This record gives sequence, C-alpha cells and structure tokens, in this order.
Amino acid sequence: MREKWLRIGFYRVTVQNDPPRNFDDILRSFTTAIPEDERRTLEPGDSPIRLQFARRAQTLWTGEMLRIRLHEDLAKARTNGHQEQIQFDPDEGLGEQTAFLFHPGTSVLVVHEHRGAVPVSAMPKYFKTFCEVRGVTIEPLLKPEAIQRAARMQGNP
Repeated sequence: MREKWLRIGFYRVTVQNDPPRNFDDILRSFTTAIPEDERRTLEPGDSPIRLQFARRAQTLWTGEMLRIRLHEDLAKARTNGHQEQIQFDPDEGLGEQTAFLFHPGTSVLVVHEHRGAVPVSAMPKYFKTFCEVRGVTIEPLLKPEAIQRAARMQGNP
C-alpha cells in the first residue's frame, strides 16, 4: 500500500503597522468589516483569491482561503474515454481550498499546502490589501525537507 502524505507548513506571522497590530487583530477586524461576498476577492490575474472564513475558538483561529481558477478548459471524462467540457460563467472557476490554523499566542500560522492551493506567498499581499496595514510577513519555521531529514535520522524511509 502506498503511503499518503499531507504537506503542512509552519510559519511565523508579523505585521508591520503604526499603530502596532498583530495578525489576531487583522483576522478579527477582517471577519467583521468585510462582507462574505465579492468584496473579499483579490484578483491577481486568472486566479483570484479570497478568505472564505476565519473563526476563533478559544485560543486558535481556523480558516480557509480559496483560489478560484478562472479561464481554464476543464473536462469531465468517463472510463470509456468520452470527454465533455465543463462550462463556467465568466466569474466562475474551479475552487481550490487552503485550510489554515493560527495561534495568536505564538504568532504561528499552520497551512495545508498542496498543488493548486492559495500559495503562502500570496497571503501577505491579500491581508495588506484588505486590512490597511503597511505589511504582513510570513516566514517559514520548519521546512518540509527538515522534517524529512529528521525522519531519516530515526531510521524511517
């Protein structure tokens, strides 16, 4: 049986602003100030991104970003080889979810990373644009390669 891998990135989030703000403040104000409609969408080219939701429960934020793949020719296919194009309206496309957790006490952002998802590198621009701050920095804490090296040191493949 083939092993399944889940790619998780760990990042430290800092916010540059005067007066000072932190990412917890940004998520709190964003979720109350910006309605859950097209005003949450940042459109950099053919792959708009948006914050679908962010909720705080006790000491942890859970959320989901969405990348919308516009203008792609997609087809559904049958096992007999028959293909049929999927038709989308101009403002529709395939949605790719990116789940995340944020712990305000440590400023650590944990992101489920996968092909087609919202890239972590796009998140700072998104929050800078919508949250009126000078900048958001997201720096890696652990790289997947470091975890793989640690697993090999313990005798795992």
